[in-house]
Amino acid sequence: MICIAKIILKLLSLFWDAVGSHELTYEGDSVSEILTKFIEQYVRSLDKSLIDHKTKKLRPYILVLVNGRNILFLNGLNTPLNDGDVIAISPPIAGG
Repeated sequence: MICIAKIILKLLSLFWDAVGSHELTYEGDSVSEILTKFIEQYVRSLDKSLIDHKTKKLRPYILVLVNGRNILFLNGLNTPLNDGDVIAISPPIAGG
């Protein structure tokens, strides 16, 4: 029996403003798969500063965390997921 992981996608800042929700649930086995589903579903709602509408990919400066860990220090978009994992996405935040 194949078990596909249920993943929570937490939307921070401009993402939840655009989508109207703080949290979504998807099924998938990698970060790439989940983000592709999210972008396909909400491409019309997301600002061009968040995604490239031609490639349908997140902008490279978008922070992507899996269970609080930056995917840059894991396996990037190929990071595998387990049931119950949480992905959080946010544009860069700065302050002073």
